[in-house]
Amino acid sequence: MKWHPKTYEDPFLNSPRGVARDIDSMIGDIDELAARFRDVIEKSDRQFFHSVVNFVWLELQFVVCGKRRRARSRNSIYEDRTFSHFIRNDVGLGQKTLTGNQSFTVVSSYLKDFFPDFLEHDPRVEPEYFVFPYHNISLEHLYFVYKVHNRIEMLEYAEERAMKYLDFANWAVNQAFCYNDEVGRDVYSLTKSSFHFAHLTRKVEPGWHKSNLDFHDRKEA
Repeated sequence: MKWHPKTYEDPFLNSPRGVARDIDSMIGDIDELAARFRDVIEKSDRQFFHSVVNFVWLELQFVVCGKRRRARSRNSIYEDRTFSHFIRNDVGLGQKTLTGNQSFTVVSSYLKDFFPDFLEHDPRVEPEYFVFPYHNISLEHLYFVYKVHNRIEMLEYAEERAMKYLDFANWAVNQAFCYNDEVGRDVYSLTKSSFHFAHLTRKVEPGWHKSNLDFHDRKEA
């Protein structure tokens, strides 16, 4: 992967003017408060990731008319409606609080990258196979570049350098915009409607996006 030199201004400010002198903590110093926040977020990330892995794996064990469910979505209308009925009626619970948000979709899009033999292992039996693959970056890092074609290489780069989220976001934007310059067209743009959901987007969906929804060889069906 080609790493581009710093060319574009940072779209996210690491230290807005005056912030350092305005913040404090009611429990020890600000570093202690930051450490406790970090602990909560890291544990939450791992729990959410674990839930996504388990739900998607179970989804793909579902069979309709002798055909195993092949993908998270874009199956036949009948297959998807039948699965929805199964969740509401047989399971007896709703799924939307877990699956009905973009974060679930983003994380699930990485499962084939992280676990090539996803269907060959049961997360209840072999939880060690499905461990979140990073120690120094968060799900927010994954979200920011989930539509970028070389996203895994970018995440590995961030992991090796323990890049904080804002540092990663600024670096990733520079990478994407320099790539635009290199190919002579605007492949990537920055979606920044709100800070939490800011991410790089690609005008034409890359081939990996559709294939990552399909966990089976089509011949199996």
